[in-house]
Amino acid sequence: MKFTVLAKNDLRGSLRSLYVLYVDLFTILKCSIFRSSLDLRTQIRWEFFHMYMKFMFIFKNFLVASNRIKVSQSINQDFKRKGFVLLGRASSDSSELSAHVESLFLSQSPEKYNVLPRKYDPVISNHVFKILTKFSHSIESIFQSHFQTYWISVYKTSPGESTGDSSFVWHQDADPRPLLKIFIYLNDLTKKNGAFRTFDRKFSRLLFNKGFISNSPEHRINSQKLITEDVAASSHWIEGSAGTVFIFDNNLIHKGTFPEEGYRTVISIEIYPSKNKLDSTNVANPLSMPVIDDFPLSPYINRYMPTEQAPH
Repeated sequence: MKFTVLAKNDLRGSLRSLYVLYVDLFTILKCSIFRSSLDLRTQIRWEFFHMYMKFMFIFKNFLVASNRIKVSQSINQDFKRKGFVLLGRASSDSSELSAHVESLFLSQSPEKYNVLPRKYDPVISNHVFKILTKFSHSIESIFQSHFQTYWISVYKTSPGESTGDSSFVWHQDADPRPLLKIFIYLNDLTKKNGAFRTFDRKFSRLLFNKGFISNSPEHRINSQKLITEDVAASSHWIEGSAGTVFIFDNNLIHKGTFPEEGYRTVISIEIYPSKNKLDSTNVANPLSMPVIDDFPLSPYINRYMPTEQAPH
């Protein structure tokens, strides 16, 4: 009887181990194909959504769209190859935005990671809308469609140490593939004070194939072993002066870095395809409304946009 119980326990343990192995292998496969560990149903829903947005963009604005795509073809190709690209610098009045944001952080208690409270701020909203409008042709060439924001955050990072499962260690965001992120640097950033760091698409895929998974704290901690000092040397530091704007695929393997000295102030914007052109409401709302989730379960419903403006 005792032997039978032990045999059953051993069998359950073996089956559990096999199931965990199956889940991990399937996750690696999803990362290699979709560059994300999300469930397949969500991935496919978002892929069809993006195809529909592309079709609507070309159907409604064929002549204009084709001209824009030709103009920004180099950016499109560069992004496809690397998964990130510098869009350029914001206008010269971005110093006003930097000064305004810094004055808001002065009213907060200094922490190693500070985020501005979520409320409408006309200065930030107007500047961000101008910046996104300035680079809209390049962003549209990457999506092959119009785009919309989902959430916008403004944060400041000071010297500190990262925990093993935070966004300050190597990870991927496990978002739908058509969802991208834009960073606007509000101060000069180098390796010393917290410049963003990422692997390109080719190297990220190599790491996925070696078993890099970061969709749970345990996996994230264990996957750090794959990125030795030699491997990390193949990553890219995105350094830039205040006003630098770049876009990246947040399913690349990347990390935030705490400054060794000074500080890092950034506006982070999550964007994805849209049927409509970006408008100022879709910048003001994501700044003021609370962040509940990283991305919408249904890409056809953006809770940061008025119902009559939401793409459908």
